[in-house]
Amino acid sequence: MATEEKLLYPKLRGSVNYQVWRSNLEAAFAAEDAVDIVNGEEPCPPRPKTEPNLSKGCFAAQLSLNRNRQCPIDEQIASQYDDYKDEWKLYKDWKIKNEKAINLIRCHVDKSCLPIVDKATNSFEAWTYLEEQYSTTNVAIVIEHFERLDKLNEKTFNSNAELTGRVTQNISKL
Repeated sequence: MATEEKLLYPKLRGSVNYQVWRSNLEAAFAAEDAVDIVNGEEPCPPRPKTEPNLSKGCFAAQLSLNRNRQCPIDEQIASQYDDYKDEWKLYKDWKIKNEKAINLIRCHVDKSCLPIVDKATNSFEAWTYLEEQYSTTNVAIVIEHFERLDKLNEKTFNSNAELTGRVTQNISKL
């Protein structure tokens, strides 16, 4: 995470808690500036063809070799070196954000759900696989919400309005 604090959200157990889990993870992705990556709106940029981490001198030497020993002028080298650094930065930044996102997913998925995530090659695929598997409402979700409603009988509320608000919240989640 950007602030180096650990988020401890409940792990995904399947369809039973998928919607709440999804909301929690979306907040975590936002903290890492990875929402567009996870949603597939920001695909991985192509890996640059040049080697990473070249000094300006090494980069200029490669340019000379690639241009049949013609030395480009300093302005061309400077401009192309800036482009080279920007391409690698864009690529590396995407990879780092994707790794953080997929790590968040893996850390917040129960081991029974991990085989679905393990098939993914990036965070977008993992997110999509989990959504396809668990986003549909099933009987377990309905039962869980009815149990919550039933437990409201055991609680004491300060007013009927407070009780009505809690009931309304639980019904809207259905």
